[in-house]
Amino acid sequence: MPDLTGVSSIRDCFLKPNQRFALGFHEGFVFGRVVKRRICEMNPLRMIDEDGDTVDIAPASAQASQWIVDPRNQQHDLLYLDKTTGGGWPWFFHGAIGVWPPQVYAYIKYPDNGDIPGKFPNVDIIRPASGDRLGFLSSINSPKDNPTDHVEIVIPPLYHLGIELYNHDAVDSHQPVLGVLFALYFCQMYKPGIHDDIISEMANDRRACKFLTVGFGDNAMVWDKQYGVDWRVTPLPLSAVEGIGAKVAANLSNVGRRGGGGE
Repeated sequence: MPDLTGVSSIRDCFLKPNQRFALGFHEGFVFGRVVKRRICEMNPLRMIDEDGDTVDIAPASAQASQWIVDPRNQQHDLLYLDKTTGGGWPWFFHGAIGVWPPQVYAYIKYPDNGDIPGKFPNVDIIRPASGDRLGFLSSINSPKDNPTDHVEIVIPPLYHLGIELYNHDAVDSHQPVLGVLFALYFCQMYKPGIHDDIISEMANDRRACKFLTVGFGDNAMVWDKQYGVDWRVTPLPLSAVEGIGAKVAANLSNVGRRGGGGE
């Protein structure tokens, strides 16, 4: 068994109700807490094509990018949220994908026209069609029955996740099978001007908070303006959050001085 030090089962990464998060976009972070959650799992999930047939990848060949769809109805993308709120709450997916058999590599793209994570900064783009040995998920780093945070995936509403597959067996065809495990969070978003003290404490590590990235690493997804309309928040760079902290501290100090003066 390979040493996967630093890689965790995605189940250990899920947030519970009343736990807080900072959700990272290209422009900055929005802050909130989980009010309730739903664990969504499909295992095994056999990949199917647009005709509803099981995908069978020929030796040393690739399967083009596609969504992860319900095998019972290929019109339904399992990981797509078609509106910005669920039951009136802002919501998003957080989870991971496991892979089987060992001969299959899976390359995740989010959004589905975006970059594949796992690329070293100074190398060329990852080519799933060539089976490049970087940026992929496998049965080793993310097993079907125990998906890991080797690639931790956050999916907000209105965008699709894509997956490309490669069979590196030079002799036999193989059918890819996935283990799809996500938590669907229903959230309260913290609003600057109302929750300044909480936001500042979260950003400055004085209150427990999990940082999550929409996208991967330095390729965080661009904020969708519709989120701002419906969630009523705007991403803040950490430098701006530090400013909020200074403002809160100054206000508290002023209150203290007024109190000491007998007002």
